[in-house]
Amino acid sequence: MAIFVLFLNATVAIITSLGAWNDYMLHLVLISDRKMATLPLLLYIFQGPFQHRSFICVLLNGTCTMIIMYTFA
Repeated sequence: MAIFVLFLNATVAIITSLGAWNDYMLHLVLISDRKMATLPLLLYIFQGPFQHRSFICVLLNGTCTMIIMYTFA
């Protein structure tokens, strides 16, 4: 029974990772306007050597939004 739970958790992790990666790649290829970018794409856009504050701001904005949505949904 324990091996079944281990395989089930691994399967869920793989499927979730693939969904997140496909979401990133699809929007990277199709979206050219920054106003329509998704959160993973914005994190990629804001990466840079001296843009840590922008990166943290976008990361906190997305995290707080998700926490609020899960709390009140």
